[in-house]
This record gives sequence, structure tokens and C-alpha cells, in this order.
Amino acid sequence: MRRGGVTFLARIFSDHELAGSPSVETLAGLFAAKEATLKALGLKPGKWHSIEVYHEVDGRPKLWLLLPAASPIEVAVSISHDGHSYPKVPVTYK
Repeated sequence: MRRGGVTFLARIFSDHELAGSPSVETLAGLFAAKEATLKALGLKPGKWHSIEVYHEVDGRPKLWLLLPAASPIEVAVSISHDGHSYPKVPVTYK
């Protein structure tokens, strides 16, 4: 990884998200999910650790919103890669 890459990864992703050395494509999907959620909720950029993406046992991605003064909120998310463009991430909040 180029200089500064590890610092960037630690700033954006949790230890849990980085466990198992995820591929660049997986990291792009996680980043897209976090960015889409930040924008959809009107949160300030840079609150990357307020959102943690994880996968259910069956592989479905979900994320936790870890906002101050609130209980964690679980959100369903779909992350799609087609190999030729940026990941697409619809977010469903209940």
C-alpha cells in the first residue's frame, strides 16, 4: 500500500471492517455504504467511525449507526459491485 494508506484506512474503517484483509473492491463497497449513509442522514463528513458495516451470517450487509447520545441503530443496506463502476448502495432505514 502506498504511503499514508494505512493511516487512511484506520481513519475510515473500524478494526472489525478491516479484519481478514478485505479486498479493494470490498473496501470500496464499505466506503460507499458509509458515505451514502452520512449524506442521507445529513451528518458531517468525517464521522466515519459513527457507522460500522458488518455482514449477517447469511452474508447480507447491514450497518450500525453509532451516534452520540443515542442507542445504536441497525440499518439494512445493499452493496452492489459490477466490476466497471463505483459500488451502488441503497440504504433502508426503519
